[in-house]
Amino acid sequence: MQHPKSDCLLFVTGRNCELYVAECLRSIARQSLQDLHVLFIDDASDDDTTEIARQHLTDLFPGRHTFIRNETRFGKARSAWEHLRPRAGNATFITVVDSDDQLIDPTILSTLSSRYVGGKDVVWTNYVTDNGMQGGSSALDPLVSPRQQGWRTSHLFSFRALLLTTVPEDYFKNSAGQWYQAACDIALALPILDQTRRYEFIPRLTYRYTATNPYSHHNLDPNSVGLNSQHQQKSAGEIFRKPSLSRRDEDRQTARAADVATVAVAPSPWDQKAIDLIFSRFPLVINAIDSAARNALTPLEILSLCNLTSQVEPMRLLHLGNPASALITSAIAASRDNCAVTCMTAGTDSRSWISQRARLGGYSGPLRFLGVEQIVADADPSGSATNGYNFLILDARGAADEPAFLESGLSSTLPLLDPEFFMVVAITSTLEASNAGKSRWDRLNANLESCVGAIAGSFLVGWTAN
Repeated sequence: MQHPKSDCLLFVTGRNCELYVAECLRSIARQSLQDLHVLFIDDASDDDTTEIARQHLTDLFPGRHTFIRNETRFGKARSAWEHLRPRAGNATFITVVDSDDQLIDPTILSTLSSRYVGGKDVVWTNYVTDNGMQGGSSALDPLVSPRQQGWRTSHLFSFRALLLTTVPEDYFKNSAGQWYQAACDIALALPILDQTRRYEFIPRLTYRYTATNPYSHHNLDPNSVGLNSQHQQKSAGEIFRKPSLSRRDEDRQTARAADVATVAVAPSPWDQKAIDLIFSRFPLVINAIDSAARNALTPLEILSLCNLTSQVEPMRLLHLGNPASALITSAIAASRDNCAVTCMTAGTDSRSWISQRARLGGYSGPLRFLGVEQIVADADPSGSATNGYNFLILDARGAADEPAFLESGLSSTLPLLDPEFFMVVAITSTLEASNAGKSRWDRLNANLESCVGAIAGSFLVGWTAN
């Protein structure tokens, strides 16, 4: 059977949602992304859900929807296997929406689309309930199996469609061979997350979860804990214990070789000399490299960064972006006196990742954190008599648009920087991204001098013009 093609395929499922389904579909229709197709599964409703859904799909999504009614109850897991999986090859990404919930950010599907264009495989956001409670979705540590980190990818969840085609059928069934009837979102998400580390959490409230639906599992079970019934808890525990599927975003052997090369292999005499100097002058940096794994910098880059930071005294450092370089700069700072380190992060998960690995790496100095929403900081971030940070690190690696990250990172942190003098180092994946970032910095007219290829022939470095 030929299925329609679209950028986004919305997997909308539910049973007995007559009170909610109209607003659910209207919220999707308000999205700025037009290249979408709604796959609506009515799971054997015995109220007016079928009629209401059919009418709104016809009115709001002519030629852009598929309506399927299960004559007997399937549950979301079986519907995903039998109805969603056969259509996965005809979409770029799939977004999961329950038919009693709503999308509350009209631009979120366009935002998701841009992330998949940028190479992401899984993207999710946070949610708010209809009684005002904020959800617990958060970022995952890409260095740790998702199955070891608990449930963090609730709503709104999306993924690259082709990842569904490689999930075995038994991942949607319990140990007795029956289709899961609870914790189905987890059953769908975990085998997708197993296969890649190219994922991103967007810390925005984009989804309204209807916690007050009387037919929800947690409302039917008087012994529920929060939004989780006993049935959901039991199923979730079994799902988390299933073996992880193989990674498909990279070859494992190549990844392991890259890990070793980053830390231990000296491809040139210059790298070996850099390693010797780092070890003698900044021994804590070696542990930081190990904790940062594949996102660590090369020996020459680290040595150059060490030398550059030594030009600023006392150093009041602000870090924004990929947390791996925060470990290395914290280790550099630990070898100096009169140095304050602040990391600007999107939430508690990045803070925990940095602080825990910094401690494992041997750094015992103070770490201060700011939220990314804080544009105005304390006038005296270091506790001394100076104003503002005088060394800024913007690590754009992993951002969907690295030049845009450099532009927004500098413009948003300018109010936090020392008005008399500061240096800024931009870390990018490619020299092209650094060149594009320099062009954007020049347009900001921030009284900066800057050059590309300043650290080990790769980074973008700027400093306050005299």
